[in-house]
Amino acid sequence: MKVFYKGNPFLQGIFINDSTYIACGYDKVPFLFKNQGGSWNFIKYIDDGIDKVKEAQITKDSFDGAQTFFKRAET
Repeated sequence: MKVFYKGNPFLQGIFINDSTYIACGYDKVPFLFKNQGGSWNFIKYIDDGIDKVKEAQITKDSFDGAQTFFKRAET
């Protein structure tokens, strides 16, 4: 059986029981998968803090702020 996930590949995983699997990959965030009705589905990130990071959006102001920060670091 294969489960396709759009994202970075998983490096390791562990079955907690017959219907629960936790996987972690290059992004260092644990993912929770469950077998529901014969198919494996992504349930949630184990580290809830990642949801807040993914909600953040890059704007022109954030780019300008980063650019200013790095210019100051050069001097």
